[in-house]
Amino acid sequence: MVDKKTHFTDYKGDYDYKILEIKNNQVIVGHQNEVNSIIFSIDNNGLLTNEKTVAVNIKQNIKRNTNYNFSDNYIINFKEKQLYTGTDFSTISYFNQPNFASTVSLNGKLIYGTNNDPSWPYDADSKHQKMATIYNRDSQSSNNIFTKGYPLIIFENYKNEIISISSGMKKEGLYSNINDKRDFFIEIIK
Repeated sequence: MVDKKTHFTDYKGDYDYKILEIKNNQVIVGHQNEVNSIIFSIDNNGLLTNEKTVAVNIKQNIKRNTNYNFSDNYIINFKEKQLYTGTDFSTISYFNQPNFASTVSLNGKLIYGTNNDPSWPYDADSKHQKMATIYNRDSQSSNNIFTKGYPLIIFENYKNEIISISSGMKKEGLYSNINDKRDFFIEIIK
């Protein structure tokens, strides 16, 4: 047992919590229904110490909407398109592309995703495109790259290649299937 006290004023159950490891032996704990999160230091015995509340809204659900980037020391909220510094947890910036971001580059400078909205209808006339969108935080510009399939998750591997888990059919995401067929493939975009 590391800690057993109540951290938020309302009981939240066991779901939608997010714990992110951040620099300096710290973790940030948040919940989808809380506007603030809690920073804890972890001492040499593994106990939580130095609790403080910060104004970071961590959205967490099956889509994993919040992550931390060690290289550039920031928290990214993909759902709200917002970045927080990992030092004082203030808002660094917002990004407008891609509309549906999935990950960031290893160095934290690029945001990967797609502009295909999962709520669009999945018919022959839908606006889904076989295209990845890469946003450069330094230049604040985006680049669209055509893909072989409909990108679902785009990420950078250890060789600095940009990879997409794609589908040949239009679908909401990794957990959707058509006629009990998953239809996934991996493609190297760049």
